[in-house]
Amino acid sequence: MGIQFYEKVVELQKRYRREGQTIRNNLQANGTLISQEWVDFFKTNGFQVGVSLDGAPEVQKREQNI
Repeated sequence: MGIQFYEKVVELQKRYRREGQTIRNNLQANGTLISQEWVDFFKTNGFQVGVSLDGAPEVQKREQNI
């Protein structure tokens, strides 16, 4: 989904959030497409972002056998 989708989500959350309600946004990504625009958006809107690190196939296979 593009950044416009998430901007709309945040807009709707702000519009419909009830008093006393806490909304948290968490996102998991591999980080390859996170631009400065995304970083600014995440920071401005309080998103928590997890970045997964994947290695070469031969490393992944070895790790699975441990």
